[in-house]
Amino acid sequence: MEYLNETSYGQILASLDYEKNAITVLDFAEGMSSKIMDECVGTYGAEVSGFSRGCPVRGFYGRGLKEAILGLGSGKIVSMRNGFLHECSLSEGGLYVRRERRRASLSDYLDLGIPCNRNGTETWMMLVS
Repeated sequence: MEYLNETSYGQILASLDYEKNAITVLDFAEGMSSKIMDECVGTYGAEVSGFSRGCPVRGFYGRGLKEAILGLGSGKIVSMRNGFLHECSLSEGGLYVRRERRRASLSDYLDLGIPCNRNGTETWMMLVS
C-alpha cells in the first residue's frame, strides 16, 4: 500500500491458539480479491508478489503466503475488499478451493474485527502435529 501512496490502518495482529494448534494473522491493509487469491494462493511456480518487477514487497524471492500455509499444514484466508467478502482455503496436500465472493454483511465485519467499510485479511493456519 505504501508503494501506491495509500495509507493503511498500520496494524497486524497475530495470535497463537494452543488448543487448536493454529496461528491467526489479521491485517488491515488493502484486502484480497478473488482474482488476487487465485494468483497468490492458487498458483504455483509463478512470481506474483511483484518482486521481479522491482516492487518493494515483503516475502522472500516469491515465497510468501501459500508457502507459509503449506509449510505449517493447511489454512484459510478470509478477506474484505471494497465491500465484498472473499474466502479460500489451502489443504495440507496443496488443494486450493475458493468460494464465490459475496457482499459483506455487518456480521462479517464484526466476526473478523475489521472496521465497517474498511479492507483487511485474516489468515488462519493450522499447524501439522
